[in-house]
Amino acid sequence: MSIPSDRNRQRPAVSIGLVLYAKEQDTDNWARWLKDELERCMGEDFPDFSWEISVLKRHDFPGQVPLDPLSLLEFGSDIKIEYGLDYVLVLTTMPMKSRFSQGVNGVPSNMLETGAITLSRILELDDQDKRRRALMSLVRHILGHLWGLDHNDDSVMQPRKFWTGHPPTD
Repeated sequence: MSIPSDRNRQRPAVSIGLVLYAKEQDTDNWARWLKDELERCMGEDFPDFSWEISVLKRHDFPGQVPLDPLSLLEFGSDIKIEYGLDYVLVLTTMPMKSRFSQGVNGVPSNMLETGAITLSRILELDDQDKRRRALMSLVRHILGHLWGLDHNDDSVMQPRKFWTGHPPTD
């Protein structure tokens, strides 16, 4: 009896859906970049898993602006079930309604295994590199909450008022 090598061992698949409003402009470029970058980062950070990231454009997005994060989470949860995904991130360029402060960037629900993220403030950053770092940090932060991680000051789980793309971004 031989023990299978790590190379031949099948890795469990983890599927994440990135849900976008199909009518929002310029979503194709950043969604494609985010999908590729998220697959790369998750593969490096968690090599014991096979990462399947899907971009899902929807026309039936909740429509009242500012968007209610709870509506987005419920919407995302329905899509998670519909497509058989492990996790869903609902992304929008529209602002989200804040319950406790001036603004909100993202809202996780580990119970629903779904997160809602607004890019409204990130898109205001002055260069593409900063926008990309800020988006990736926020996405990883929300995923961290979905996976039960607490805030700390030494990683992407550092709490922030605004995502600027400045470290820590890992």
